[in-house]
Amino acid sequence: MEENKSELENNESLNIQKEEVNKDHQQFTEEAIEIENDSKLPKGLKIIGILSFINIGLSFIMEFFQIMNGKISEEKLLDAKVAGLQAAKQASGFWADLAKESAEVSYQMGMIINEKFAFYHTYMLVSIIIGFVGVFLMFRLKKLGFHFYIIYSFFGVISMYFFFPPHLVQMSTLITALVSSGLFVWLYSRHIKSMN
Repeated sequence: MEENKSELENNESLNIQKEEVNKDHQQFTEEAIEIENDSKLPKGLKIIGILSFINIGLSFIMEFFQIMNGKISEEKLLDAKVAGLQAAKQASGFWADLAKESAEVSYQMGMIINEKFAFYHTYMLVSIIIGFVGVFLMFRLKKLGFHFYIIYSFFGVISMYFFFPPHLVQMSTLITALVSSGLFVWLYSRHIKSMN
């Protein structure tokens, strides 16, 4: 009887060990599948995603410091305008006109941002968060992330006309925003087949 008892205990001990090994094996298999899914992320998507994270991170840092510094005083805005106009005096022809225009536009934009300080920076932060969520979801191979990224890109372009009158929006700035946003949306769209 004691032999049967010890044999039963050994069998129970072996069964417990087998269960532990099966659990470890299952956990290892799940981790391997997770790593395999991460490795399915296309290399191109990984590269443009990292570039987007860098851009979004830098934008967030700039917004954070602008919010922490608060509104720019009118005196500082005037000083910057005067410095721009003095630089224009040293230039000639086209460059002088460009420097004068840039100094005036920067001053007026600064005044508008000061007037709408909270709303402007809230809008920019929401836009940045939407962009971050979009890229994060695309890293998880979710198509929803692509749609979030399109909204983020759209917000970046329309913000110029949303806050500033059209005569203050320089065409070069608008074209740069459209081309860079369009390029990244196009690059992401090339990987949409790998997303679900």
